[in-house]
Amino acid sequence: MSKTAPNRIAEFRKAEGLTQQELAEAVGAHWITISRLERGKLPLSFDWAERIGNALKIGKFAVYNTEPEQKRIFVDGSITSRGEVEYYLDEAGNEIFNGYLVNIDFYRRAGVQWFEIESDGFFPFFQTNDLVQVTWQKPEDIDIFINRLCIASIKMDSKDYTRNILGFVVPGRKNGTYDVNILSGAPLRNVILDTVAVVTMALFNPSAWKSVEAEDRSDSEGSNGT
Repeated sequence: MSKTAPNRIAEFRKAEGLTQQELAEAVGAHWITISRLERGKLPLSFDWAERIGNALKIGKFAVYNTEPEQKRIFVDGSITSRGEVEYYLDEAGNEIFNGYLVNIDFYRRAGVQWFEIESDGFFPFFQTNDLVQVTWQKPEDIDIFINRLCIASIKMDSKDYTRNILGFVVPGRKNGTYDVNILSGAPLRNVILDTVAVVTMALFNPSAWKSVEAEDRSDSEGSNGT
């Protein structure tokens, strides 16, 4: 079974006729670092993306996958507006499922970011160590995500500063403004938004991954200078 590559570094490197060693020399790294980046064993940070993109003359965002991988999931039922679980049944009363193709995106790519919930302050929505994935949207598309859970990028008095807040975005009372109903505390009223990043995935209580995270960070720090 074919597996989607975590990024496009190898694709563009081979198109330029470069070996991993040659690309490594171009960016001032060890070829093992390039190998681990290509295989997704090291996080492809924006710094790495820029360095490799410049070396390959393709731009820093080109090395990220532009489309998430589609996976088939099997849904066993629905949850009603009353919170009741209803299983899908056929005409004979047997339990069935519906198949859906969904975009599952665990790889680093432009416009997609993950954040860790640092405390239980958002309970019952999230708890400590939950992970939230967001996808940044175009400013003109904000209204598409009304009533959705987003990171709202709020314009502040300083033109060069925005405040990013997780909450539900709803229309404000003043023209061109929005309210952000944050998950803990009073809502923010009549704010001007630069854009939003809609929550596209959440992983709940992945405490077992902390050791993996620490290992990845250690590997990255150990390889950057070689």
